[in-house]
Amino acid sequence: MFTDIVFPENNERDFLSLAEHLGITATLCYPYGRLPPNSGNCAVLADSNRIGKIRNGAGILLCNSSSREVFESRRPVHIFGMELFPRNDSMHTRHSGMNHILAASAHENGHTICFSPATLQSSNNPGFSVVLGRMMQNVTLCRKFKIRMKLASLAGSPYKIRAEKEMESFGMFLGMSRKEAKEALSFA
Repeated sequence: MFTDIVFPENNERDFLSLAEHLGITATLCYPYGRLPPNSGNCAVLADSNRIGKIRNGAGILLCNSSSREVFESRRPVHIFGMELFPRNDSMHTRHSGMNHILAASAHENGHTICFSPATLQSSNNPGFSVVLGRMMQNVTLCRKFKIRMKLASLAGSPYKIRAEKEMESFGMFLGMSRKEAKEALSFA
């Protein structure tokens, strides 16, 4: 079953009802320091300097950074949005936020790289095609270094949640095989 990660803003019921209607499970993600008091299985969005401060029972730990400190942290982290690196690509290389050194570190520390259609939709600075190429390069690096991949909508609005088949197609569009896309959907 597909487990999606979403960012609610006082609309948790809308997210959960729409996710139930689509037949998926929604994991609610809250910023560090704003967790609701009775939050059971939820995710925490943290900065790169606060990863070590979060207690172990927090569930999934997400970070929107491609800094070296995140990749070298011993705590398993879901890293997303690294393709939005503002630097322009050069003639022969892409600046996708991950290179072979960071990829080896991510594999060693058990990190997961998240891919989301929301990253493509919010790509105003570098452009759609540039971000898409960077995502495809990161999929290739993840495959080469055996890094776990996760497909998630990372929706900020309930109506931006994607169905399971749509996310599987998105993964295959990025260059994943059907097997890799299915594993990226079922991985929590």
